[in-house]
Amino acid sequence: MTSATIPAQAAREEGLYGVLRRGNLGVVLFACLLLVGGWLLRGRALAELQRFESKSVSLAYPAGWLDLGDPAAGKEREATLVDAFGAGAFRSRIVISREVRPAELQEQELSSYLQLNLQRTSTLFHLIRERPVRVDGRAGLRLDYAYAVNPVARPDDPAATDVPVVVHASTLAVITRDGAIVRVSVEQPAGSPRERASLIDRVLGSVQLRSGGGR
Repeated sequence: MTSATIPAQAAREEGLYGVLRRGNLGVVLFACLLLVGGWLLRGRALAELQRFESKSVSLAYPAGWLDLGDPAAGKEREATLVDAFGAGAFRSRIVISREVRPAELQEQELSSYLQLNLQRTSTLFHLIRERPVRVDGRAGLRLDYAYAVNPVARPDDPAATDVPVVVHASTLAVITRDGAIVRVSVEQPAGSPRERASLIDRVLGSVQLRSGGGR
């Protein structure tokens, strides 16, 4: 170690203790207040809902989330809304998609069709529950499930891909009057069951079909 690096290392090691020793407690308190205030503002924004409209549906989503616009992946996907500032390697998201209903698909086969699709596209897919729903007078289906994802490494966290993330998701699907299958999926990393259920219920409970989809 050279003599030039010793002062720099000492300064890093001094850290918070040095700030306090020099009597700069006000600086620390001010920084803490800024952090707390930022988290409170973010929490308030996420608690408020605003409306989003795609070609097929309108729904409520957290005001602090970002609309990624027309996604590059999958021509069937209409929109992706993401909690871009959320903590963790996998960010909570809402995915809206629309596809042409296969001619041979009957309404009572929708559950099997969705599950086969999810098994093909989701690692370690595990169905938790399914239940019938109605959206604007149309019969639909809600699937609650879990799967695992290996997040893409980020420059600020090269180890992000070391441990797969368990994702809990719910998909609302309905066959529209004009012959399409519309899906709204809410996907979140495993966490507090109460908070997760609250967001899913608020989003999926607000879904309304746009022109051509309802009764």
